Amino acid sequence: MDNLWRYLERATGRSEEVAPVLLRLAWSSAAALAIAPLQDVLNLGKEARMNQPGSAEGNWRWRCTDEMLSSQAFLSLRDLTQASARSRDMETPRPDASMAVAS
Repeated sequence: MDNLWRYLERATGRSEEVAPVLLRLAWSSAAALAIAPLQDVLNLGKEARMNQPGSAEGNWRWRCTDEMLSSQAFLSLRDLTQASARSRDMETPRPDASMAVAS
């Protein structure tokens, strides 16, 4: 994680900040598409991992619930999508939405 904070020119960060920061980086890229796992959009921790590399048992058990899909995270994703001009109905970023990574 230290490499991420160095890349972002930040002294440090908390583990719960990683997924939102990486989403902002992906959505602000010049790539034609930005895709993120649902667990990252919802900013879930390691308990929501789909699998454990190198482990033959206990994989693919995480499930999304209806409660998760009504999360505030989707409002944040909508705002990020609009701010980064990835929404089809927006050609330019909204002036009130910042793409800067929070310090």
